[in-house]
Amino acid sequence: MAKYTLYAKKVYYYRKDINAQDRKSAEERGRQYESKDNVERLFEPTGEEFYITSIEENDDDTDC
Repeated sequence: MAKYTLYAKKVYYYRKDINAQDRKSAEERGRQYESKDNVERLFEPTGEEFYITSIEENDDDTDC
């Protein structure tokens, strides 16, 4: 049986409720929040997920 290495990334999800006149204004506020230092403390965590980013076959293909 061949051996493989899975590479993954962990993605964190956050949310922040804001008031804005329209979507364009809300997007502008979002850009402002992205540029702030310590932006994580302004947002509420809502979850996390792992995503497989790539699979690599190992050179050592001996049986497990």
